[in-house]
Amino acid sequence: MNTKKVRLIVIAIAVAVFVLLWQKQPSERLADGGDQSEPSLPENLDNIEPLVQPERLGQEQQKPEQEVPEQVQSETDVAPALSDTERLNQAREELDQSWAEWSKLLVAANTKIGKHALIASPIFASLVAQNPSELLPSSAAKDLALIESQNQQLQQSIKTLSKLYPSIATWQKAKEQYDRQLPLWNAFKRKFQVDLTPSETDKVAYLENKITQGLKTEDYGVAARSADLIRNTYQSWAEKYKQALVAQALPKMIAIAGGEFVMGDLNDQGQKDELPALTRQVAPFKISETEITFAQYDAYLIYQVLDLNEDSSWGRGARPAINVSHTEAANFATWLSEVTQRQFALPTEEQWEYAARANTSTPFAFGKSLTHNARCEGCDAWGQTQSLEVKQFEPNQFGLYDMHGNVWEWTRSCHTSSYDPAEIVPDETCEKRVARGGGWRDLPVGLRSANRNPVRPEAKSNQLGFRLIEIQ
Repeated sequence: MNTKKVRLIVIAIAVAVFVLLWQKQPSERLADGGDQSEPSLPENLDNIEPLVQPERLGQEQQKPEQEVPEQVQSETDVAPALSDTERLNQAREELDQSWAEWSKLLVAANTKIGKHALIASPIFASLVAQNPSELLPSSAAKDLALIESQNQQLQQSIKTLSKLYPSIATWQKAKEQYDRQLPLWNAFKRKFQVDLTPSETDKVAYLENKITQGLKTEDYGVAARSADLIRNTYQSWAEKYKQALVAQALPKMIAIAGGEFVMGDLNDQGQKDELPALTRQVAPFKISETEITFAQYDAYLIYQVLDLNEDSSWGRGARPAINVSHTEAANFATWLSEVTQRQFALPTEEQWEYAARANTSTPFAFGKSLTHNARCEGCDAWGQTQSLEVKQFEPNQFGLYDMHGNVWEWTRSCHTSSYDPAEIVPDETCEKRVARGGGWRDLPVGLRSANRNPVRPEAKSNQLGFRLIEIQ
């Protein structure tokens, strides 16, 4: 090769190397130790592309994994399809359950209350007609569509019948209301003659006829509403009516002058709770001549439209009111105070014993015995079975009847274990009130003036009544 050709080859290689070096990227030039001065920032910063996140630098871009669609399982994947026989048995079982529920509702509907509440209902009659019991398919029934249709129909009827059942409660409430009002209305008619206008008389006659019809058909809703309207008719007229009730309820009161006496067991016949015997000072007061009678207490109940209390089938009228709790007796006193503008209350033990002793210090106001002077076991006879009407025996020296015997009498005092002043119990924590005087089935020793009987205030008994005091 001549020298000229060699020279041309060397030049060509040099040019190629130069071109190659010139085309390298800036980052490659920096890596090769070229110009390392910081590049100037572009003027428009808004157009700068975001930098690649640092953690992605130097990493190869990975292709996103393809999401595998979630496979939805069909019902056949969960459980095998029911066979025709299994579907038929299941349908029969569901219909049997529906019939059991329907039958339970029918049992309630055919009680005495249910009949009066529902039997006359066209809806109920229609439901029963649509679902006679003979439609219940036998175990051999094979028409699946029919069974499912009957079950659907029966379930709808069950929902409809269930909606009717509040009428049973309504009917029962009406019956209870009527049962409560009827004796009050009859008691009013027996005891009071009222002068109604001709139109009011016609209205009452019409309503009484409605009551009669309601009783015959046992439609207590009509009877209750009619009784209520009758009472309202009289009460709209009834200032006289109310005044008559108040006059009947008001007992005859006996004035007691008051004074000093020794309270407690003075004859060594009592219990520890009657000791120590202490001197007491009693202010003047009035006390009812007799125990509050049924006639007086009934007038209050009628006025207030309250249930008549039980008389133990002995009769009412002049017998002492019995089966009255302490609260009920106190409510009677409060009512009488309100309607008369006077101040009535249950007596305290001091007031009661002072009135019972009537200035005596013997066990009884009549002396040491009660022979033929009270109603008790062994007082007037043996084998007692009930109370007597008031005023069957002589009064004590204050003019008070039956302070000994007939029925026990509530006081407003709280029972204590003794008369020691340290034993006083605040009224709000009182667990037992004191009853005094003894009753028809007690022996004479229980009728002493000093005897105390602790009784829970909610108690009711045919041996327990009350009398009132009036504060002057």
